[in-house]
Amino acid sequence: MSDSPEKQVAVARLLELEQILAATEKDLADWNDYDYRRRDGSMRQDLMHEEEGKRLRDAVYHARQAVEAQKQAIAKLP
Repeated sequence: MSDSPEKQVAVARLLELEQILAATEKDLADWNDYDYRRRDGSMRQDLMHEEEGKRLRDAVYHARQAVEAQKQAIAKLP
């Protein structure tokens, strides 16, 4: 039995969300690598750097939440 068109669309969206998650995780890993190697700058530079790290951590969190929500939505489809 074939999946419904609605389920096919939902699975395609899940794949998109997983790609977004992978990209945000890579961005965060790159930031962490840079953070490990960087030297302290001015207070403003340090603040901007930390804000970027927070933004990336938030992006990963929200991407993970979106993936999980989509998986749950797919599980509820017939």
